[in-house]
Amino acid sequence: MVLTKRSWHLPLICQICGDKARGMNFEVMTCMSCKAFFRRHALQPIYFLQCQHGNNCEITQLTRGNCSACRLRKCFSFGMNPKLIRYKSKNHHHHHHRLLKNKNQRLPKPPPLNLLENDSSTLTNIEWNLLSNITHVYDRENPIEHAKYMLEHQASLPPKLRSKAKSTLDIVEYYYSTIQSFLERVPYFHDLSIDARRALIQHNSFTLGTYNSLLLIRETNAFDYSSYKFGCQNLYGYENCLMTKKFITALEQNRTLVKIMLLITAFSENCSIVSLDYSQSMTTMASTISLFHTQNILVSMLWKYLNYQYGFLGAAKCFHSFIQYVLNLIRWTARNPSTQHSDMVDTLIENTTRSLTMHD
Repeated sequence: MVLTKRSWHLPLICQICGDKARGMNFEVMTCMSCKAFFRRHALQPIYFLQCQHGNNCEITQLTRGNCSACRLRKCFSFGMNPKLIRYKSKNHHHHHHRLLKNKNQRLPKPPPLNLLENDSSTLTNIEWNLLSNITHVYDRENPIEHAKYMLEHQASLPPKLRSKAKSTLDIVEYYYSTIQSFLERVPYFHDLSIDARRALIQHNSFTLGTYNSLLLIRETNAFDYSSYKFGCQNLYGYENCLMTKKFITALEQNRTLVKIMLLITAFSENCSIVSLDYSQSMTTMASTISLFHTQNILVSMLWKYLNYQYGFLGAAKCFHSFIQYVLNLIRWTARNPSTQHSDMVDTLIENTTRSLTMHD
């Protein structure tokens, strides 16, 4: 499936320094310089690199060579995976030998994709741009850092205020509104009819918002904040909080992959428990046929990415796990015991669908 001219045209951008990127390297979109830097330094003992300026150096294309410690720290913070580093020689440091010693005891992980090194991936350049832009659009408003700010603000409130359910619900509402903003910045969404867009919001918001919440809770270590943890227990119950932690543990570790899966979930015809209402007009359901083109593009890109990274069997297992995870989310969200939470999501859905009508 070929993308149209209306598809995203943003360039490939290195997540570390902002230079022009050349593809996914060690699970993060980077330029050649940051790829080579990470390969050289990722497995060194941490004390080999020391920052002379308070561990707070800004890393850009112009400053990336000034502080190796902060540059490496940024590489790790964006999820670059040192386990994907391969070595061509057996005469490396002793700790490199330990990594290779048991290579026959487990399946080797594939090398990072790189369009400049005879990459055998079947992903086209257009699909690579799409993959990069998914990450770029999601990170545009820096939702993880903003969520951290909200958690810290809640923790700084007086005890009576921080323990109130509303202070926790405000943070959860941000988790849900973030995914709505993400979807609204995707050109594919605006290519759909207003009925199809309304159907996506109404049918997928509960599951999609929960999916995105799990990612943000994990990336911000939200349950390390006692105010948030106890607020969730008051709002949802202790058992439900334990289930949240189980879902976070089972969540895919590759953040880029999670963002692709979020978008695929967002463009599904329905990610909620179906209750037939024969009084409802069928026009909204019929309009979802226009989704097939976008679904084909996104799922084809995901499958090619998985197939290269993990091989056919590994890709099939990963895709199966994704489907199973979403189905479990649907069942879980349907049993949500919090009336306040349901009212909050219903209000978000109502406001979003109203804004669609106003802007059409």
